[in-house]
Amino acid sequence: MKFKSFLVIPLLLSASLLGACSNESSASNEKEPDVKVVTKVSSLSDKEYGEVGTDQLKKPKKDDFRKVTIELTLSEVDKIKKEKVDMPSYKKIFNTIDKDEQTRYWFGEGYAKEDDEQNKEVFNQEFVLYTKDLSEDDIKTALETNKIKASWVNADNKEKVEKEVSAADHISFK
Repeated sequence: MKFKSFLVIPLLLSASLLGACSNESSASNEKEPDVKVVTKVSSLSDKEYGEVGTDQLKKPKKDDFRKVTIELTLSEVDKIKKEKVDMPSYKKIFNTIDKDEQTRYWFGEGYAKEDDEQNKEVFNQEFVLYTKDLSEDDIKTALETNKIKASWVNADNKEKVEKEVSAADHISFK
């Protein structure tokens, strides 16, 4: 009987020490508000290409155009107030690329939607670019040099938080 208690007592002490040494608390398990951006540059579908006006171009092809989708997600929105997202003017950025005097930004739109179930707000920009003679690096450089600015006020301590992210941080080309 004494033998069993010699094993049980050290095991219980070890378990309680490991639990006490844990640096996780219920407060640290709470997620903090954050911002994440994902960018996809993809080819146009036949239908999308059919909506592109190409009258002023010489011998345009579907492969000369790409669709850019930028999705910024602001998480834990129940813990913040006064959220604001400032997207750069992608029309201005792409129409002033130093390579040539070519109009690159064809058309686009943006929207924001709140997802209460996932506790997030999603800001989306989608636009069509004329990319003939532009490399993936040209597109990435234009996106990374012009930051997206997100700001909010934490609801609990009234602290203002500002973050800048690049649309080129998580970019994929398809």
